[in-house]
Amino acid sequence: MQKAIDNFVAELKASEQAGNFYTARKAFETDDTARDLMTRLNTMTYELSRKQQEGKLEDNELQLYRDVQNEFRTNDTVAALEQSENIFTELLKECNAAISEEIRMDFAAQVAPSQCGC
Repeated sequence: MQKAIDNFVAELKASEQAGNFYTARKAFETDDTARDLMTRLNTMTYELSRKQQEGKLEDNELQLYRDVQNEFRTNDTVAALEQSENIFTELLKECNAAISEEIRMDFAAQVAPSQCGC
């Protein structure tokens, strides 16, 4: 059984979808602009949430956030990563469906970490 699992994992890692995802992720990790935009968005999300809770959120801050969010979403590196991630996720879903059909239960649901924080 372990050999079959190892072969499956090796085939999955060797797939074109996985290769494209790994390449896009590496490109993102080395793209200072894309990473800076992500950091700015994360920081702004935290700050805007805090200000909203305090009732101090201003319209110009929301607009700046939307502008940075749009710049992030339209960044070529980010777009390539998102697309490759979606395609790889579809492959993983197909694998789950095939395994689930074979064992007659939702494989991913059975092996997913507990959601209760246990």
